[in-house]
Amino acid sequence: MWNQQSSQLPNQMSNANFQQQTQQQVYGGGYGGGYGGYGGGYGGYGGGYGGIQVQSPVSFPELASEEKVVKVAQQHAAPTTTGSAEASLNLKATVEYDAHPLKGNSELFSILSLIAPEKVVKSASRAPLDLVVVVDTSGSMQGEKIQLVQETLHFLCKQLAATDRLAVISFTSAPTRVTHLRLMTSNGKEQMKKVVDSLYASGGTDIGVAVKEGMKLLKERETENTISSILLLSDGQGGSITKQEIDEYLPGGTTIHSFGYGSDHDARVLYGIAEGANGTFTFVENNEKLGEAFAGCLGGLLSVAVQQVEVTLEVQAPHKLNKVHTTYPVTVDNSSAKIKVSDLLEGEKKDILFSVELAGSSSEKEKDVFATVTVKYLRVNDQQQITLDPVAISISRNNSITNLLSNEDVDLQRNRVIAAKAIKSAVKLYETTGSTEEVQKHVKIAKEKVANSRTKDNEYTKGLLKDLEECLQRYSSTESVNNGGYAWAQQTQQQHWGQRANCASNVNYCQSAQMNLQFEIRKK
Repeated sequence: MWNQQSSQLPNQMSNANFQQQTQQQVYGGGYGGGYGGYGGGYGGYGGGYGGIQVQSPVSFPELASEEKVVKVAQQHAAPTTTGSAEASLNLKATVEYDAHPLKGNSELFSILSLIAPEKVVKSASRAPLDLVVVVDTSGSMQGEKIQLVQETLHFLCKQLAATDRLAVISFTSAPTRVTHLRLMTSNGKEQMKKVVDSLYASGGTDIGVAVKEGMKLLKERETENTISSILLLSDGQGGSITKQEIDEYLPGGTTIHSFGYGSDHDARVLYGIAEGANGTFTFVENNEKLGEAFAGCLGGLLSVAVQQVEVTLEVQAPHKLNKVHTTYPVTVDNSSAKIKVSDLLEGEKKDILFSVELAGSSSEKEKDVFATVTVKYLRVNDQQQITLDPVAISISRNNSITNLLSNEDVDLQRNRVIAAKAIKSAVKLYETTGSTEEVQKHVKIAKEKVANSRTKDNEYTKGLLKDLEECLQRYSSTESVNNGGYAWAQQTQQQHWGQRANCASNVNYCQSAQMNLQFEIRKK
């Protein structure tokens, strides 16, 4: 197994390049059993005798220590701000109606829109990345699958800068640190290519221990890059990890993005891992989609604009907060709410739908302020904590209102929430009742609401309707649910809640940086 001491560079190095020979060999025995954590009820499967063997020289330049390597490299690539206005997160509040009668006790919807700057830093001096790729090399990955993984990892290496660090962990029934975190200099990329080419598939699968190994690797770092993430790819079943274990082992600010390969992977575990680590779950239904999915995710990691976004919404008495319609972590205290949005990519937009119970007014008002909102976040390019000025949200109150139309943006976001809730509820309803008929009824009700909305002819709404129709098809029988239906539903509802996707969908949430990478990998 990997020698923990060898994962750290020596404090002193000679003028000659430091040479290190690594040789790992893992033997996975047969295994079976159920799993806990993010969902039970599915047994593991028996794995054969096998594993992975890698033998390659690893070369490092003359440097005093790994800590110095990273610090010096980061200084040479210090981010350059393109202007305070351009580099700031923007906040916009939109109310469902421009005005409201004096009478109260009615529900009013509004959205808080967070818009990240289009370009925070020059592409050559973006925030450096620590990336750990945890890849399934069990027997089921033989042939085209492992070849596609190797090609995708080669592409991934090419996109990384000299200040980025990459590590690869392969796993069967046990994990193997194929490489520690390595700076992606030209020499580092050359050595990584040799290691990736040496990967081969054989043995069983244990996803849980592999993820723990990835988290442990990041926790052992002497230095940390600004952005850190784990990419997990598996096509099999076996092993588990709980949310409590993720919270315990995962370094703060680190995300895990999981990729389920094929229709028979353990989508419940992979989705649960991503959801528990503020990442995305991607269903790679066809082999040719693997590169696109990885490229989309990498494009996002390479274009993070802001982190640690926290929105504070305070509804003013006598008005009352009804609900914040989001899956982001929300802490509610009477009529105030704190919403943690994590990060935003360059040019990305996040919309938070909320509703209030509007109290009556004794007199007409041009501006009846019913809520205020403040936002604080970490700006990635200079690691500055920023707090935006409070924004007051108001509505005109008078009794001369006739035939007011609801705001289109609010209507679109309400449709998004309706669709996301319906697809997420379809998953829970089927797992509770085992009835596709009940799921069909539930989704059809949501589809009818969206189809009759004010923005029914909008392309965005049409995309939502296509997803609701596909949900009906995916949950038309037990066979279709088990043959990728569950995985598709979890991926799609998460995309709509987070307004982010790693590959093309009926509603395109992909950002320009992601799309460029996708286009580039398709040309391979």
